[in-house]
Amino acid sequence: MIKLGRSSDNYLHHLLSIIGFKANGLREKQVYLYTAYLLAWLMDAIFGLLYEWENFIMRLSVMNDLTLVISLLLYWHFMGDLHVLFGIIKRYREKLQSSSSFENINRRFLENLEKMDEYVEIAIRLYVIFHFAFIAVPISSLVYKVATSEEEIDYRRMPQIWYFHYPASLERVTFLHYCCGNLLIYLALVGAGFLSIIIIYSVSISIYSIINSFDYLILCMLDWDQLSTDINTKLNSENVNSSTLEFYELRLRYGLYEIIVFHQDLCRETSNINEGLQNVLLIFINSCAIQICLGFFSLTEGDDKLKYLTYATFVLIFLTCICGLGQLVKNKVDILRVTLAQFGWVDKPAYYKKALLIMITHAARDMEINPYGLHPLDMQTFTKIMKLLYSISNIVSHYKARV
Repeated sequence: MIKLGRSSDNYLHHLLSIIGFKANGLREKQVYLYTAYLLAWLMDAIFGLLYEWENFIMRLSVMNDLTLVISLLLYWHFMGDLHVLFGIIKRYREKLQSSSSFENINRRFLENLEKMDEYVEIAIRLYVIFHFAFIAVPISSLVYKVATSEEEIDYRRMPQIWYFHYPASLERVTFLHYCCGNLLIYLALVGAGFLSIIIIYSVSISIYSIINSFDYLILCMLDWDQLSTDINTKLNSENVNSSTLEFYELRLRYGLYEIIVFHQDLCRETSNINEGLQNVLLIFINSCAIQICLGFFSLTEGDDKLKYLTYATFVLIFLTCICGLGQLVKNKVDILRVTLAQFGWVDKPAYYKKALLIMITHAARDMEINPYGLHPLDMQTFTKIMKLLYSISNIVSHYKARV
């Protein structure tokens, strides 16, 4: 298992380049090799769907698998976009390490980022455990059926890691055929697992960096406001010379300068994260909606209920987490607006009033994760998918009642 830590974003960013996706948009030959592998898997699933069309239960299973293969193919095609997300994470770390006016706040947020690395490491380990447990379920079912069966076995209908269509010309699928087919699927799923680890880490940490940036900006503003009040109180109660007065003035100006620059960078990073996430999230939201609907329908109508229950639950958890992160971004934007509006400005110098006005103007525009303007990433999206699932369930139940 890959050990993630402080340099995990650098390691995975480098891994993204190794598998063939360069930061300048170019692609190496190995990218097209895995693309061809996924296309072959897609063609096999299409032939399987045509072959199993008359069998309703198998048709449903193959459609679910076909959705996954198409999603993997699209994810793989847009993997180069993740360089944008790793750039956001890298710049966020550098800003926390380079800012000199708010060292205590910087230290606290760097520690929080390291803790988030640890949480993502735990999540990825759980994902790997689920990945192999999900593979072990059909293998365990196969071993049980082989051990309890007294007749000659045709492995065509035996539980598989994922659906694999054997040529119709084969009169009987032997154990050797079964092992070769499942080995091909296993290699594809292992590749998909590494792909998923890179996507999970880059998406979660980049969104977390944006969320933390809003908190950091608010705390820096509060800290600067308190510093300004303390300095004014000190100047009013003591007689200070011109050099001391100039020192305090420069200290306040430089602190405010760092806040303004950070806020401008945050506005740019919000646009950057939309650019980096728009393709991945559009695929994710739509594929989750399809897979959850097919998964729960297969759970009620299919044979392998444990497989579909595990899969649908896992997809649902992922959807909830990602939508929750998007909702946090929207909430932080609202908190920033309220905080900026509540700052005292009457007794502040003119340069502060101008800076505050500019920041309030920038904060007035909506800053949210919204791929192509179609699906804002928030809990409303999650609610819509649940409503879709409920509507489809009603349609299917009414259809079954009529039949």
